[in-house]
Amino acid sequence: MWAKKILAALNPAPSGGHSPGVMTRNSSQGIDVVDRSGGDGKPAGSGAGKAAEESEYRALLGAVAAGDRMASRDLYLRMHSSLHGFLMRLVRNPGMAEELVNDVMMVVWKQAHRFRGDSKARTWVMGIAYRKGLKALKKSSRWTRRAVALDDSEHAGLADDAARIEAQQFLALGLARLTPPQRMVLELAYFAGYSCAEIAEIADCPVNTVKTRMFHARKRLKDILPTLEKAGATAEADGARGTER
Repeated sequence: MWAKKILAALNPAPSGGHSPGVMTRNSSQGIDVVDRSGGDGKPAGSGAGKAAEESEYRALLGAVAAGDRMASRDLYLRMHSSLHGFLMRLVRNPGMAEELVNDVMMVVWKQAHRFRGDSKARTWVMGIAYRKGLKALKKSSRWTRRAVALDDSEHAGLADDAARIEAQQFLALGLARLTPPQRMVLELAYFAGYSCAEIAEIADCPVNTVKTRMFHARKRLKDILPTLEKAGATAEADGARGTER
């Protein structure tokens, strides 16, 4: 059941031109993915608003490069939620995610002068988070050698979340079996809302490389999710028989 639902939630693949959207629940699948539309099928947010926001981020980075600690604080407050959410999905540990956020912002403080405006300011910062997250994934063998369970505490008290938690747990098991680069493109595309072009900037690689990683990641999930689901069903049946004895 969950294998088909998860794969459906990750369909279709994001295009190269959409901008980040907002996290929403796929009601039919129980999976939280990014909605890149404003409700009418069009990219969320006005062009003028996004341009103004980008101008503000660039101004903040410029001030940080000049040694302005208040600007560094403002940038931290503005980006903390998106950075922490992205890194938390990777490490599943609030303390470690917070530590990584602080590491990212320390790099921004030290290297803000290197921002040349070739990409969006937020994308530049997310590129630093990408490298920190990728390093954390590669360093920790638990992401590739054993199952990862979702921290259910964030869903505590939500009566209708039982199926959602199960779906998220199942998805976490599948993501844990991808290579770090493959997992990162899915996290950035479906859970952070970045387009293929933006992910290419973040990962510092060609757009075609992003699309190739995404293709192989989804193909890998298509192969392993049914196996995981079958193993889970077998374990559940064995547990039920053990209870009956």
